[in-house]
Amino acid sequence: MAPVGTIFGDLFDIKKKQREQDARLTTMDEQIAAIRSEHLDFQSKIAADILSLSTQVGDIADFLRGGAAKKGEIGSSSRPSVMTQTQTFPPTTGTFEERVAQARRHIIESGQVVSIE
Repeated sequence: MAPVGTIFGDLFDIKKKQREQDARLTTMDEQIAAIRSEHLDFQSKIAADILSLSTQVGDIADFLRGGAAKKGEIGSSSRPSVMTQTQTFPPTTGTFEERVAQARRHIIESGQVVSIE
């Protein structure tokens, strides 16, 4: 049987190595926690940047659609364009009373309702 002093020496060496490994693991845990925190901050920043870009792209698209609408062009939007109906009025000949009568006839014939509320 080995002397007791040698056994205690071996146990001491094993415990010393175990403490060193524990210290390394603790250091690595702290580094991993710091990296995770940086990663979450980075993801949050990316999400905010993507939201900002999305909003800006939407604003640009709305601006371009508005510009195309002003020029009478149809944009490449996926939304259907609203077609405006051009209203035709009777010719403006005759006296004021005749034009009022023509306008009334036109309103009745076209089926349009004029209400003042």
